[in-house]
Amino acid sequence: MKPESAPSNFRRNITVAASLVAIGVAGFFIVRGLIPKPQTIPGAYFFDLNTKKIFVVPANTRAPVSTPSGPFENEPAGVRLFLFSCKPCPNFDGKTLEEVKALGATVGWIERYTAEAKKLLDAGDRKSETLFEGLQMRAPSGDRWLSPSSREALAIRDTISRLCSGLPGQACNPE
Repeated sequence: MKPESAPSNFRRNITVAASLVAIGVAGFFIVRGLIPKPQTIPGAYFFDLNTKKIFVVPANTRAPVSTPSGPFENEPAGVRLFLFSCKPCPNFDGKTLEEVKALGATVGWIERYTAEAKKLLDAGDRKSETLFEGLQMRAPSGDRWLSPSSREALAIRDTISRLCSGLPGQACNPE
């Protein structure tokens, strides 16, 4: 058996090194895909009862929230807004409810927590009674806050469930 020449050893070493680099790169991308990426808190649409404009805050924000426009009827003016559409939703940030309708979306309802429930939730209370009994909703044009289990509130949600030719509309959320 003849000893290998220097160029042959060099080619083999380069091939081994290139293979190791390729395996390392592939391993990096495989592991990188397995490590969860930090999740950003998605946004939610809110509605300023004073200015009648939509704004975006993190989805884990509980309504009502203070707004630059000041209080509405002695309470914070920012309430959660639920919008629905039968087609892809554009961005509604800064829009009015009339502009939302012109863009083909439907205003579902607004909601907030009672002052007592919000205080308990913000202090860490996670009891279902606090979450459900403290929640209130209404149509944006309504003048009375309703329990989500009331007949009127169920009728509001029922309308949305048949929005798109008898099928539910898709919820619109900020990107």
